[in-house]
Amino acid sequence: MSDQDKLEFVERRICIGMITSTEYI
Repeated sequence: MSDQDKLEFVERRICIGMITSTEYI
């Protein structure tokens, strides 16, 4: 897995985390 793939994966995780956290609020 390249660094580019890792970066996109992390950004996606953060995006999903924000969406789920806003749903909990």
